[in-house]
Parts: sequence; structure tokens; C-alpha cells
Amino acid sequence: MNKLCFLKEMMNPIVEKCLDKYGGGESYFTEIDAMIKSNPVLMSEYIQYITEKENIYNVIFSGEIGLKYFAMQLKQQIPSDINLFLLPGGLRLNPLKLCEVDNNILESRTVLSSKFIFLDDSYYSGKTLNAVSEFVKKGGGVIEKSYVFYDGSPVKTNVQSLYRYYDNLEN
Repeated sequence: MNKLCFLKEMMNPIVEKCLDKYGGGESYFTEIDAMIKSNPVLMSEYIQYITEKENIYNVIFSGEIGLKYFAMQLKQQIPSDINLFLLPGGLRLNPLKLCEVDNNILESRTVLSSKFIFLDDSYYSGKTLNAVSEFVKKGGGVIEKSYVFYDGSPVKTNVQSLYRYYDNLEN
């Protein structure tokens, strides 16, 4: 079994459990996000898979998932050659939080290039991704690829995910 199949197999029971319990809604997303963040093997394997696949080692996050990855890197659960960049959480609700962030944060830690991967726990409307992309662009960089664990958007985008809800609906 290849690594992507392995990761998808790890993600499926998380979604199934949350669907059985909630069926959808804000509680559903909250539970999925919590289950992802409490699974260090899934998180570690996924970030290593995407950075190696894209050959981009600058990964940018928004909020709590980024804090989890920073803690994992301190515990040596993910490689130290992955450059982690953390922006405030809640950007989909308040993109103005980025005004508080110094753009030099990107310049000061970027080692190889101004290319970034955006990684988040879930995707729905794209508001967080749009806010992060605009911030990175203002700093002279670019989000090359966007990855999430769970994609619940009814609109198909270029965001890569381990589980896309609308691709798994029973007809």
C-alpha cells in the first residue's frame, strides 16, 4: 500500500465516526479537527508526505494545528528541516488578524525559497486559505500547494485532501 492510501485509510474512520455522531454542522467539523490534532502519527506522516512530494519544506499554518506541529517538531516527531510558519487562528472569521503579524516572519525563516505549502485541518469555504495566500503574497512569497486533511467544500478546488466529503457521497 502506498503512503497516500495509508493516510486515507487512517482518515476514513475519523470521518465515519464524526458522521455517525453528528451528521454534519459545526460540531461535526470541530470533532474532526480535534480527532486529527490528537493523532500524531497521521499528522506526522501527512506533513512528511506532502513536503517530500512537493519538494517544498516551507509549511504555513493558521491557528491550533500549527501549534500542534510546532510541539511535534520540538519532540522530534517531524523532521527539523521542515520550516514551520504559524499565523493566527480564526482567519476565516477575522482576516484582519493578519494586520497584527509582521511580514518579516516569513523573510526571517525562509531558507530555500519563497514557495510555501499551506496545511490546515479542514477546508470549506476557502476564507482561511485566501487570507493566508494574500498575506504570503504581500510578503513576496506564494502558496504553491494547499493541503488539508478534510475537504467539506461543495465546490471542487485545487486543494488536496485525504478525505473529500462530496467525493464520498452515496448516490
